[in-house]
Amino acid sequence: MWIAIGIAIIFLVVLYFSKRINTYTLIARNTTYIYEILSTDFKDKFPNEDILMATSGVIDALKYVMEGSLTVDDIAIGVRTSQCGKLSLNLINLDITNNPSYHFLVRQPDILYFVYFVMQLEALIFHIATRVPPEHVLSAVKAKKRIIVKEIKRTKIKYKANDAPLLLKKNTYSFMNDEVFAGLRDELGLINNEDDITAQDLEEAKQAIASRGQHYIFVHQVLRDLFFEMPDQIINIVTSKGAKEALLDLWHRVGNEVEETDLTLSNDLYCEVRTLYDDIIVVLVTLPIPKFMCEAYYVAIVHRPYSTKYEGMNRFFVLEKSSEGSLPFLCEWHQAGHHANMGPIRRLTIENFFEEVCSIVQPVNINTDNGFGM
Repeated sequence: MWIAIGIAIIFLVVLYFSKRINTYTLIARNTTYIYEILSTDFKDKFPNEDILMATSGVIDALKYVMEGSLTVDDIAIGVRTSQCGKLSLNLINLDITNNPSYHFLVRQPDILYFVYFVMQLEALIFHIATRVPPEHVLSAVKAKKRIIVKEIKRTKIKYKANDAPLLLKKNTYSFMNDEVFAGLRDELGLINNEDDITAQDLEEAKQAIASRGQHYIFVHQVLRDLFFEMPDQIINIVTSKGAKEALLDLWHRVGNEVEETDLTLSNDLYCEVRTLYDDIIVVLVTLPIPKFMCEAYYVAIVHRPYSTKYEGMNRFFVLEKSSEGSLPFLCEWHQAGHHANMGPIRRLTIENFFEEVCSIVQPVNINTDNGFGM
């Protein structure tokens, strides 16, 4: 009996520490992904590296920042503390260099400072979530330094090879663009050059609508509105044998309504239907090759009828052409008329578009590898 109890105790201790190690790697992984997204897609927003690192920390710890248990200033101070090679919490400091001059001699100071910052963020979140005494928190985080370093390096390699998980991209783009986070962006000191960008984007969008209104209006107004107004009927049409003919008829009707002399040929317009788990239907529409910004490469109409087993689902995704030389953007139109930009995707294929859409519509736990928090 005592042997069984002893084994059970050992098992619980191992389980506890394995969970804590997973927490360390999760925060390191997510913060690294967010940092890479920001430095790649929003590099013009940051006047210096300190603000870039602090922003990645704020986004990863957004749950705690929004509830008020962690502030932007706490995280900004963490950036400065990390550059001294220390962990600091409630006036308690702990050297994490293992060698007082190490962080001045290392060949990759940017990696090292980021490692220290992630450790600082780990300590802040660990303390808030558990209320363990600061000195114990700092010692625990320092003990996991090697694990954290490995996870950061591994994540950077993964990002270069496969981009970031879509949920992290969506949350990062939401923080950088949505009005609800404007106050936090101001606190961080991000550069607000939205006026120039917006003016340029609007000019290109106006050019697209004026030159090829048929292409833009077909996707962003007519097809979208018809789907949200009568989803069951539209799904019945696009899943029937006459789906292509129905789409072509709609395409030409839009062309007859717009004032343009050079109508876009419909040769490349077609659709296919795929069925997912839980009765989800995805209709993939391929458009004629886009020429201007905001025109679409592909549309994904996602529908699940309401039943006693599942809630209904109606979602409308678009892969849009961006400015010349830039990656296409995955966007979603919401029924209320809101247009959400989820960030660029690297491979311009319908299969990759389909995979990205599937990763959004499937249920995701925010505390998993693809989410925020602990």
